[in-house]
Amino acid sequence: MGSLMPRPARNRLVFAGAGRVHLIIGLIGTRSGLKALSEAEVIMRMFFGMILGCLLTIAAVYIHDSMAVSAPNGMSAGTSNMIVNWNVAAREWGRIEETVHTAWSKLQAVNSRPSKKGEA
Repeated sequence: MGSLMPRPARNRLVFAGAGRVHLIIGLIGTRSGLKALSEAEVIMRMFFGMILGCLLTIAAVYIHDSMAVSAPNGMSAGTSNMIVNWNVAAREWGRIEETVHTAWSKLQAVNSRPSKKGEA
């Protein structure tokens, strides 16, 4: 009961002993069977999946909005079916760029000052 015995559970390998879970390792399929992933690999794959999901969502919204704006015969379809107000999004993105640029400039100014460690 005290030894760690691996038990496959759906897409994870759970090592349980003495009534509690000790380690969870993700598994991926290979030709020769299942390969255990380290905890860091599982976290990185999850993080990459979140970033990819955000990018796909933004792309889908952009495609939807570009189709909602364009109408046949050159007539305006209106903005009632748009998900995002792209003018506001562009303005906010500009503010973010300006804030980051200002912070970067301040950081460079602080780092370019001479060090006072040599002074007594």
